[in-house]
Amino acid sequence: MCNRKFRPRFESQRRSSKPFSLDRHREQPVSVETIMAMFLALVLIISVLGIVGTYLAFSAVYFVEMRKLDK
Repeated sequence: MCNRKFRPRFESQRRSSKPFSLDRHREQPVSVETIMAMFLALVLIISVLGIVGTYLAFSAVYFVEMRKLDK
């Protein structure tokens, strides 16, 4: 009897997962402009992180060298 109670729940989960299948992506393909915009955003984020990281590294070296000169 317990198995019969749980079967409809699993079937409803299977039915709810069908709209998220690959058929949905075929109906709405991702445009080339969207891919290019995402790639450009990724490049900009990486470049900003690189610039900030370089600034922090050089400022850390600068302060360490200043401490050496003070002693």
